[in-house]
Amino acid sequence: MICKQMVQRISQKQQVCKGVVSTLAVVSLALSTLAISGCDYMEGLTKAVEEPPEISQPHLKVVKVADDFKAVQQASIYVPIYSAIYYEDRRRTIDLAATLSVRNTDMKNSIILRSVDYYSTDGKLVKKYLTAPVELGPMSTADFIVARTDVSGGAGANFIVDWLASKKVSTPIAEAVMVSTGSSQSISFVSRGETVLQPAIEPEQAIKGP
Repeated sequence: MICKQMVQRISQKQQVCKGVVSTLAVVSLALSTLAISGCDYMEGLTKAVEEPPEISQPHLKVVKVADDFKAVQQASIYVPIYSAIYYEDRRRTIDLAATLSVRNTDMKNSIILRSVDYYSTDGKLVKKYLTAPVELGPMSTADFIVARTDVSGGAGANFIVDWLASKKVSTPIAEAVMVSTGSSQSISFVSRGETVLQPAIEPEQAIKGP
């Protein structure tokens, strides 16, 4: 009789243990699901949707070019970009966000941005920011962003901005602003572009509407 009672008690304890284990498993699964959902939700909040410049900046108008046109002015501008900078030694870096600003300084005439290309430290083309030439109106500005999380360029990255004009215009300005606000001390500085190529004018392109 005593043995039967002991067996019954042991069986009851085993059932209770199984119930506790099942409950813990359900709770663990629920917490895991919530964690995954939370990560997906936060990623959805923080992940930026990149749009072409002509969409995110409506004042930039896509233009077509004609074969029988001679550009009066054209040049290439080199702009240094520091998507990361070293501190103390080469193993320690700070990632930076960069904004390339291309400004038409002419008060009357438009210029055409033919290409805005981003190159890495080792000279490889990382990204072409324009899929087609765009018109930059008098006194207007075009901005191009390198996100802080984009470290593909490295400390020696650069932009090459190719532009042309159908009339004689004042020289456009291209410069970059680098910013980091992720640490206790914020960092910001500017690098100015330099004209590196001013090719001979050839009858290759003309400005037309879309």
